[in-house]
Amino acid sequence: MDASTLTFHLHEDRCFVGQLNWIRDETQLRYSGVDELRHFDSFRNTHLPCISTTPEQLAEFADALNLLDVWSWRDKYRSEDCGTIVDDGYNWRFKAQLGDLRCKSSGFNAVPSFADPQTTSVGDSGRYGLLIASLCDIFRIRIPGYNC
Repeated sequence: MDASTLTFHLHEDRCFVGQLNWIRDETQLRYSGVDELRHFDSFRNTHLPCISTTPEQLAEFADALNLLDVWSWRDKYRSEDCGTIVDDGYNWRFKAQLGDLRCKSSGFNAVPSFADPQTTSVGDSGRYGLLIASLCDIFRIRIPGYNC
């Protein structure tokens, strides 16, 4: 599959910290943030609203998406799925498309678990945490005050 066709939108809202958006369209990876998440650093220590992506980075990120099996993630993950209520205002949304493969998933204080993408885990780690780590590592991103 041609990774150059990969598009995605990652939105995250962390209560008392801020919001962030990463959008990869056909040409570049764009960032916007609010409050404490309004800036990011590339490993080149520049503050830019967008970064160019290489074909190698796109291919590696597409491999990460396949490894994380995002194409089978559920539409919604909620803490109630685990028999608990967590209400700390943390939520996320992730949409991606690679050829015919599509993901449209979100979570409210919950994520897809490590063991099974159909199972909910409470918190912000699980496969979602690996998605964030992959994004930061592959595209060489640091967000001040953020776990990547």
